Amino acid sequence: MRKIVLYIILSIQFFSFNLYAQDDSEENTANTPIFREEELDEEKNNLVFKKSFIESLQYKAIENHKKSLESLAVCEKIYPENVSMLFEFAKNYFALNQFIEAHHYCDKAHNLKPDDFWILALSKQIFEKEQNYTEAIRIQKQLYSYKPSEAGNLLRLYYRTKKMREGKKLITEIENKYIYVLALDFYKKFFKTEKNQPLVNTDKKKLANRELSDLKREFSKNKKYHILQEILEEETQTKQFANLLKDSELGLSLFPAQAKLYLYKGLALNGLGKHKEAILVLESGLDYVFDDALLSKQLYQALIVGYKAVKNTVKVNYYKKMVQKL
Repeated sequence: MRKIVLYIILSIQFFSFNLYAQDDSEENTANTPIFREEELDEEKNNLVFKKSFIESLQYKAIENHKKSLESLAVCEKIYPENVSMLFEFAKNYFALNQFIEAHHYCDKAHNLKPDDFWILALSKQIFEKEQNYTEAIRIQKQLYSYKPSEAGNLLRLYYRTKKMREGKKLITEIENKYIYVLALDFYKKFFKTEKNQPLVNTDKKKLANRELSDLKREFSKNKKYHILQEILEEETQTKQFANLLKDSELGLSLFPAQAKLYLYKGLALNGLGKHKEAILVLESGLDYVFDDALLSKQLYQALIVGYKAVKNTVKVNYYKKMVQKL
């Protein structure tokens, strides 16, 4: 009798479990989301975009800008109006000194996000690198209206373009608003010089050296490439070849893939009469140039100077032809 009762209890429990399992399965089936094909495609595109975008950032971090652009091209096919992607395109092209392309993508990003500070800042950098100071100043004024700390960059542009009246006015604003500006005393001395009383050459040299020392102090703190470029450009213009050699070598130890640094070092060596060394450096720099006609031309011209000095007419003629092809 006890066996019969036990059998009945077990049978009831087993039957109840089957019912529960069946109901649970049916409920799960009913609640399982059904994805449409277009939703699955969208999710797939999203994943591919994210993967390619991260790849592009990784390549940019190691200064492989061509590979970074290839990854971004995958992103562009999926979401052609993604602002972050367009901004990365502009930054990579700028790093390669391909300014037309950099402007193109910067403008596209700006049209989608007109008040973005960093897009405007990059656009200003491109114009400044092209020495289009009118446009650079126009944008820098806007950046200054967003952030008072940008006063120093605007003042520097006024200094480069010798806009005396604008510089004086800005210095007054800076002092009234207690804005910190690097090398303010230097700028005050420069802009207080009257137009009809130009600085004599010795004073100009002292002021240039003062600005250089401030830039070098800033570079020693943050090791930013654009500051180093300003230092090297100023040393090139003022023909401080010994300092140019020293600072370009420091730059190459930090940024060994930057072709422009090989140019600066080559110019320094040519200026010091070390033409054979200059030739080796300049030809090494050619290996790091990617689709940059202007930089290629500058390297070729420096090589012509070097090979002329060592009286290698074959190489002189070769690089002259290379310049003509650009």
